[in-house]
Amino acid sequence: MVSSPDNSIPYLPPGQNYSPCVEQVEHITYVIDLMIKLNQKYSKLLTNPSKKDQLIKAQTCWIEAKQKVYGVIEKLITVFEESIFPINKYTRRKAHFKGSSLYLPGLIKAVITDFNYRKFFSVKAAGGKRTYSVSLVLDISLSMNGHLADCAIESVIAFISALQSIGIETFSIILFGENVQIIKFEEQEWNNAIIYSLLCNLRFDNQFGTFDADAIETALNIVSILSELCRCSFPFTPS
Repeated sequence: MVSSPDNSIPYLPPGQNYSPCVEQVEHITYVIDLMIKLNQKYSKLLTNPSKKDQLIKAQTCWIEAKQKVYGVIEKLITVFEESIFPINKYTRRKAHFKGSSLYLPGLIKAVITDFNYRKFFSVKAAGGKRTYSVSLVLDISLSMNGHLADCAIESVIAFISALQSIGIETFSIILFGENVQIIKFEEQEWNNAIIYSLLCNLRFDNQFGTFDADAIETALNIVSILSELCRCSFPFTPS
C-alpha cells in the first residue's frame, strides 16, 4: 500500500476507493452550506413581524437569567482570564531592545540621545486580545431532565456571558440527544434570533438517545474546517 498508494483498500468494494481530499472537500461544502442556511433562517426570523414580541421576550428572559447567575459569571471571568483563555495575540507594536524591524519613534529618540536609548526595535507586544474558537456542546436528552437540566442551562448561560465579557464572540453552540443540532456557528453574530432558537430547543423531555460522541465529533469537525484559532470544546453532559 505504501509503494502503491492508488491501490484499492483491502475489503473495500470496487468503486469505493478512499480519497481524503474528496472527503474533506465534501465536508467543507456541507458545513458552509449548513451555515448559509442557518444564517438565512435567522435573518428571516429577525425580520418577521409576527416573531418580534417573542424575540424581545426571549432577550428579556436571557437578561433575567444572567442576573440570577451574576456571581457565577464573575467567578468564571476571573478563571477564564487568568487560566483558561489567556491573551494569545498582540495587534500593536511597541519599542523593544530586540526585534526584526525598527520602531521609528524609538529610533528618533535613539539618534537624539546618541544611541544611549536602545529600545528602537519593534515587536508586537501591545493591544493584547483573546482569539479562541470555543464549542459548547449541551446534552438535552431525557437523562438530563430535572435538576441536571436546570444546572446545565444556568452553566451555559454563565459560560456564554463570561466569554462575551472577556471579548470572545467566536463560540459555537451544539445541542444533542437522539440527533445533533447546531444552534450557532462561531462566525455568527450573537443576536435575539439565536437566543430565541436556543431557548426554544432547550427541552429535556422528548429525546431518549444520547449521541454525545457524534456531537463532540461535529464540534471538532466544524472548528477544524472553519477556524484557525486555538480550539476549545466544553461538553455539558453527565455521560
